[in-house]
Amino acid sequence: MKKYFSYLWFFILAIYCAILISIEVNISQEYVRNFFTDIGGDVPLYAINTSLSVFLLLGTSLIFSIILNSLSTDKNSSNKILFYRSQVLLFGYLALDDRFLIHEHIGHVLKINDALIVAGLGVLEIILILVWSGYQQWSKTTRNYLLAGAAFFAVMIIIDGAFPKEMILRLSLEDLAKTWANTFIFMFAWSILMDNINALKLKAQSPTYRHFISKRIKKANYN
Repeated sequence: MKKYFSYLWFFILAIYCAILISIEVNISQEYVRNFFTDIGGDVPLYAINTSLSVFLLLGTSLIFSIILNSLSTDKNSSNKILFYRSQVLLFGYLALDDRFLIHEHIGHVLKINDALIVAGLGVLEIILILVWSGYQQWSKTTRNYLLAGAAFFAVMIIIDGAFPKEMILRLSLEDLAKTWANTFIFMFAWSILMDNINALKLKAQSPTYRHFISKRIKKANYN
């Protein structure tokens, strides 16, 4: 099944390339340059904070994808599988949102404060954690990273939704709170991954597990 996701990605990438090539052929190179242009500005490190934020969010989504693929598929893992799938999608979306200003556009169309949309995603994350995550089994370090990320996320929402747009330090405090929130969320995902890897290492040391793996390898070689 996993290989079909690779095929799907290659298919989508091929269509993407064909569309951009078609734009240059049928419209102009100057027009297609809008889609290929580097992120540049009048100062060094232009848009660095947004770039860092997107990197952390995409990294978090990728880490949860790795965690998801390291889980067993027994009944005890069913809720965790749902949780990690939701995290891949949620943080993947947030990375796209941060880069392409999706919630700002939605807020403009719906004529609501766009901070409410992000706050809604925060509430959704709380529900996902409470219902599916099995957070009781997380280490203290993992929970602390999550709480720190949630605290900075709340600060970001409050500044974005309640502070005047032109207030001194409003922009810096909001965006830097977002960066700290994304950093702690990245560390939250990393901590879960490390705990899972350590659990797999302990499991691999079990004689019963080694015997099971040995039988699987022999069966695979025989086939």
